[in-house]
Amino acid sequence: MSHLYTIKSISNLQSNPLLKHFSVDKLQVLQDQFATKTGVASLIIHPDGLPITKPSNFSRLCQLIRSTERGNANCMKSDAMIGKSDSHGPIIQPCLSGGLWDSGASIYHQNSHVASWLIGQVFNEAQVQKLDKMMLYGHTIGANMEEFSYAISFATVMSQHKFTCLSNILFVFNKQLSAFISGDGEQSLAENRQQLASLIEQHTTFSPLYEVWEQMHRFYEQSRVLRQIA
Repeated sequence: MSHLYTIKSISNLQSNPLLKHFSVDKLQVLQDQFATKTGVASLIIHPDGLPITKPSNFSRLCQLIRSTERGNANCMKSDAMIGKSDSHGPIIQPCLSGGLWDSGASIYHQNSHVASWLIGQVFNEAQVQKLDKMMLYGHTIGANMEEFSYAISFATVMSQHKFTCLSNILFVFNKQLSAFISGDGEQSLAENRQQLASLIEQHTTFSPLYEVWEQMHRFYEQSRVLRQIA
């Protein structure tokens, strides 16, 4: 996910319909909660790659990779791929830099792609058995190998099935965010909530995400009331 840690002036993003309904601070709360409750890294970006939020739960390994010129360039290419518009489902793939798994889901205002929510930086069960490949990559990009080896030990491990489930959960979250900012949030709320429940049934360790869902709904209601008053 994106190497950019500095958020540009909010004036550059004020035209984004997402921010007319959910402030950057509120998006940051949702993103932080999602990352904390699942153990993945997370970031919300503008379609051009500009970060809207600050990174949540970024791994030591990925920060180390981004500290090298070659690793950072590969991260940028990977970000562009998982952050592209796709209304049919999440984009799930290994990072083009470190090889950890990432995914991204698009947020739309009506039919216009206005943001992407990215998660990831996880090893799957197969990759854990092939850490020599990761170590070779560290050599290739010129990373400090002692630090690199140490950072690997802190990486989040998640089965491919579980990460795919989580990516689909993120997609449902973004469908609801898209509905909220497009004016039909209440109509789609029950259907999307049922889809969320069906996915969480597959991996009940994701049950805390119900709290994030309810928080998202509360933020929307607060914004709606304020817009009516204004």
